[in-house]
Amino acid sequence: MKIGVIGPGAIGCLFGALLSRAGHEVWVLDHRPERAQLLDRQGMVGHDPGGRAWRAQVRATAEAAQIGPVPLALLCVKSAAVAEALADARSMLGDKTLVVALQNGLGHHPILDAALPLWALGITSQGANLSGPGHLIRGGQGPTLLGFISPAPDWARTRLAETAAMLSQAGLPAELSPDIRAAAWNKLIVNAGINALTALEDCSNGEVLERPAALELMAGAVREAARVARQSGVAVKADPLEMTLAVCRATAANWSSMWQDVRSGRPTEVAAINGEVVRRGQELGIATPVNELLLARVLALRA
Repeated sequence: MKIGVIGPGAIGCLFGALLSRAGHEVWVLDHRPERAQLLDRQGMVGHDPGGRAWRAQVRATAEAAQIGPVPLALLCVKSAAVAEALADARSMLGDKTLVVALQNGLGHHPILDAALPLWALGITSQGANLSGPGHLIRGGQGPTLLGFISPAPDWARTRLAETAAMLSQAGLPAELSPDIRAAAWNKLIVNAGINALTALEDCSNGEVLERPAALELMAGAVREAARVARQSGVAVKADPLEMTLAVCRATAANWSSMWQDVRSGRPTEVAAINGEVVRRGQELGIATPVNELLLARVLALRA
């Protein structure tokens, strides 16, 4: 299949590289022309956790018209860049293009609704870092869940099932979720408890477990997020704090995307994660002081 990957960040590079190695025609759309030219020349270089290196050839461009309409587009930019990325990508989004959005958080969903007649949501537990443009270091590995929040036509449901199969065959285990909204909220709860703390503590996911003050903040952030989710009618897993701690243990060596963004001087997704808990809490009359604190402290890092 001809697949468009919008955004060459860590997840975009990981999915694009492995899909290319599985035999698909992968095009990467990058808003930076010079980086697109580099990726088009060199491809992507991957490093597995055991140290094994491999290479994947992809096509890359800053011009969506050069790609043309694709059956499948993976939207891999950060939540704050969704509107601009979709505007840049309009030439590759045809009437029968299925867009799968792979952002953290929930706040950008109205932007997707406004910009697209149809889109699917992807919730991934894959971890990856970039050591340079197209140089990928794989981290923790886990399933990717796919689903529609709104009703979808038959062709789109078929395409999404094909996408799950393609990802699985490429080494990215994926499955369809009957309740992708709940999956998104459960991931947001985990991210609310981990990502901001790794950025503030300047540590890996696993190191948070060794810091009592951070663990106290984690427990508070997770309790607040779970309360907001349940009040929103979402099926939250039975013990959200243990769920978050389990993710920390399973991804102990990972450096969260928020940590990477802070260290690289890029905007973070804290507004789409902890900020979304605060916003929804205000709508529901639920106090979220810990998430408010984490939101303010992460935003202050860029002040």
